[in-house]
Amino acid sequence: MVPAWTLQTKSSQTTLLLICHSRQSLTGKVGRLTLPASGRFSDLTQEVNEVIVAGNQVVLRVTYTGTHDGTLFGIPATGNAVVMNGVGIFTFNEDGLAVENWAKLDVVGVLAQIGAFPPA
Repeated sequence: MVPAWTLQTKSSQTTLLLICHSRQSLTGKVGRLTLPASGRFSDLTQEVNEVIVAGNQVVLRVTYTGTHDGTLFGIPATGNAVVMNGVGIFTFNEDGLAVENWAKLDVVGVLAQIGAFPPA
């Protein structure tokens, strides 16, 4: 049995089987996608800024916003508002299910926003 990526929103829950190619996920392996942000940003929202469709692939340009109210990478909650941009490329099979994902997220930008780096 292949573990599934579960994306849960306020209104519904969707389960997809996919291969994740991202440092923020399970690089190059099939498995459960876990976002380090889960539980660290209780009000995390995602805005889809742009969608590009080509054949069986979809590219999303997204912006995440939230409040840093839980420990993230060992950094205690700061209460800071955070903005993170990202891009995801999804490949779909003939049944319309996502089977592969490449994602890039601005994690360094988030770390800067929560004070992980000393001032320059």
